[in-house]
Amino acid sequence: MSKVGIFGGTFNPIHWGHLLAAETALEQVRLDRILWVPTSHAPYKTTVQPVSFHHRYQMVQRAIDSHPRFCLPPFEQIAAPAASAYAIDMLKALQHHYGACEWHWILGLDAFHSLPRWVGRRELIPQCLWLVAPRANTRSVQHSCAPTGTVSANALEQLESCCDRVADQLRTEAIEVRWQLLQMPMAQVSSSLVRQHCQQQRSIRYLVPEAVRDYIATHHLYEV
Repeated sequence: MSKVGIFGGTFNPIHWGHLLAAETALEQVRLDRILWVPTSHAPYKTTVQPVSFHHRYQMVQRAIDSHPRFCLPPFEQIAAPAASAYAIDMLKALQHHYGACEWHWILGLDAFHSLPRWVGRRELIPQCLWLVAPRANTRSVQHSCAPTGTVSANALEQLESCCDRVADQLRTEAIEVRWQLLQMPMAQVSSSLVRQHCQQQRSIRYLVPEAVRDYIATHHLYEV
């Protein structure tokens, strides 16, 4: 059975941190491919209004174009479930198109913390192995990174404890979650940082792939 990763998010915009997390997941659990699925918005947190779904879809397409195992489903295949922004709708749509697979969901630690609030979680969570990407600006690792930018042993213990608490909370609803931390360097980049640089007319070179940088400049995205 094919091992498929799902990487969902607003990708507003996609950046090197996203790509690093996906590549780590690909190697760590030996995935056959990763499906990138932009969503309309993030329903579990207050966030800025993203640029149009079309623009974000195009940026993801340009960012992953050269990778043989990164896939972006056809626009018409994911536009409707992406509009709902609920992961359960996206999973059902992908299952319909791709059939029986071993599903792995890639997400950041902040999103994993919100898992107990997700719509359809009782149906969704047991169907996936959840691959959790730590973030350099997460409170538990801000001051606990090794000099190389990797997670120190102390920070790793804190991250695992955070994930265990999420699992314990879900267990009170009789939901068992299978999860792994992605063993990856800490990327000091975020979509909000990219947007801030654009608004301040600062360079975003090396924060995003060059094709994404060109697209943002061509369409004057995130300037105000």
